[in-house]
Amino acid sequence: MLHEFQEVGSPHDRRTTWLLLLHSYFWGPAEVSEGLAYCATLHYQPGQTLRESAMLQATEAALLAYAGRTEPALKLALGIPHMAELDPYTVGFNAFVIGPVHVARCDLAEALRAFTGGIEGFRGGGAPPSPSTLLGWQAG
Repeated sequence: MLHEFQEVGSPHDRRTTWLLLLHSYFWGPAEVSEGLAYCATLHYQPGQTLRESAMLQATEAALLAYAGRTEPALKLALGIPHMAELDPYTVGFNAFVIGPVHVARCDLAEALRAFTGGIEGFRGGGAPPSPSTLLGWQAG
């Protein structure tokens, strides 16, 4: 159904759909290489908001880390522009997916900082289930 939304949906629906598809590559059974290829196609889609661009970049960084490409992943994660201008939910989301970049690099102190920032962002953005996931990752 997500693919159909991309075909017939409004511009907003298409952007929302690609964010959901990105989530499926982060969590799902699809190959990381498929997710990275999908990210590459999204870079050229017009009309992205600052929020969507930041979420795309953060997810792409996590997928690079999952593929074992930790240095490009870190560079991408640290290069997300305008973080101070993003809403709390987006800050939380970005920390949520950037934390594993630091874990993949065995930088657990930085991962802990990312997860803590994610918890604060999600709480500020009104997404109660997500902080509990990050608290679990912190404990791990």
